[in-house]
Amino acid sequence: MEEQEILIYSKKTSSRLKYTLGLIFLNILKTQFKWCADFDEFKASTSVKINYSDLHHSDSISIQPIELLFEKGISKKKISVNRWETLPVFFKTDRNEDIPCDIFAMIFYLVTRYEEYADQNNIDKHGRFKAEASLAYKNDFLRQPLVNQIALKLKDKIIERFPEFEFPESAYKYIPTFDVDMAFSYIGKGFWRNAGGFFRSALKLEFKKVSERLNVLTGKVSDPLNNYDFIIESLESNNFEPLIFMNLGNYGKYDKNVPFKNLKFFRLLQSLNEKAQLCIHPSYASNFNTELLKAEIAKLEHIIGGEVIRSRQHFLILNWPQTYRNLIEQGIIEDYSLGYASQAGFRASICTSFKFYDLIQEEETNLIIRPFAFMDGTLTDYMKLSTDESAKLLKQLSDSVKEVDGDLIGIWHNSTLASDEGMKNFYLKTLSILK
Repeated sequence: MEEQEILIYSKKTSSRLKYTLGLIFLNILKTQFKWCADFDEFKASTSVKINYSDLHHSDSISIQPIELLFEKGISKKKISVNRWETLPVFFKTDRNEDIPCDIFAMIFYLVTRYEEYADQNNIDKHGRFKAEASLAYKNDFLRQPLVNQIALKLKDKIIERFPEFEFPESAYKYIPTFDVDMAFSYIGKGFWRNAGGFFRSALKLEFKKVSERLNVLTGKVSDPLNNYDFIIESLESNNFEPLIFMNLGNYGKYDKNVPFKNLKFFRLLQSLNEKAQLCIHPSYASNFNTELLKAEIAKLEHIIGGEVIRSRQHFLILNWPQTYRNLIEQGIIEDYSLGYASQAGFRASICTSFKFYDLIQEEETNLIIRPFAFMDGTLTDYMKLSTDESAKLLKQLSDSVKEVDGDLIGIWHNSTLASDEGMKNFYLKTLSILK
């Protein structure tokens, strides 16, 4: 063997193909590759070889290409899901090659969210693509990191054909993260918001809330959402880095946080900055006004005394590709928004970080996407699961990620742990069972 790299032959290349090869071999399999357009050079090489063409070559692994990676533009694709041994696959090819479908095109289609660009009709009231409309949900592989599984299947084929080739090792990692949509229940909301809260609780005969609000505002008890010490201590004691996404948007229909100028909120942010990695949680309103996004990031940069590089969208709103373009323009390097609100699972069928590919511009960007697999509100509010059912589902997700040595990212909220003692105990349990 000449060197520890994989030689890949294709008669032509494209930004789509280059992106896909980098994703598979560099991101997931952690190994080097080289593209080759000279078939004679390819045949003469003693490297591990993958033949991505219609040409026949017995001394290589053959994958017959469809046109997707050499096209430009977006069009609806008619997709039929079949099986490759135990795995669901599509883009089946005619010839009986080592691999019965174009797995490169398949991975590109899933990871770029091609179907979401092509289907602008299946959206909810917030403009979010519906999980239930996705190819993965309809064909029962949403809870599988299928891209990683396909990549490892290719790895097995390579080792079977070229047993002397060695792949680097990877390791499973669980990453719990927290969103703070509202820093306090009562503190810092001003006279009118608190007066309205008193009135609404009284009308509903919620006298316990009336008493609680009064006791918090008079300093007799702590605000119920002020559970940050508990969150940070629970994470650190289990060797997790506290990663907190903070909403700093102005008050609005879907943005309810305390005003940034409130002294107690400002001091909370300063305190959290000393104990956790503070990240931006762009407000709902910022999706429609990039100046708001810029201002919110500037507020957080003022607190942390440096650049804000990580984000997650409030309400998980993603408009392809504009949301990511806006984040890139504001200097965001990593985004944690990719996942569904209504279903647990892998929106892009992957549990490895990857770079965002802009399908309109047809280019790979430097924005790193960190996909998440579950959110507390998904389990309780959308899927209506009990804690036992949730535990079973998270164990299933964790096991599937462990099998491919990927990252399992979960979203929790300070408000969920404050309002539901059962979810608080469940959260603590997950810190050990998902390790």
